[in-house]
Amino acid sequence: MNNLFSRLSFLLLSLTLGLENGNSLEIADADEYFAFLMDEEGEFELLYPFFLQNLIDDSVMEVTSDEDFIAALEDCGIEIVKRLFVGTF
Repeated sequence: MNNLFSRLSFLLLSLTLGLENGNSLEIADADEYFAFLMDEEGEFELLYPFFLQNLIDDSVMEVTSDEDFIAALEDCGIEIVKRLFVGTF
């Protein structure tokens, strides 16, 4: 299987999402998160901290910032590109 999820080496343990309406939603695991993504139509944000478990050595990583999350994704071979747009379109 050659897709994004086959390359991930971290398991999502739990997280909280900030919803567009101001409420928050507790997500217990990756299955619940993916089900939410399939049904959600509005905007949301990941609220820190949340925890990831390394599937190779079972260590747990506390993700406390965008930089921590980007580092975890890059450890899985997922390149994150930040772009700065200047001007108007």
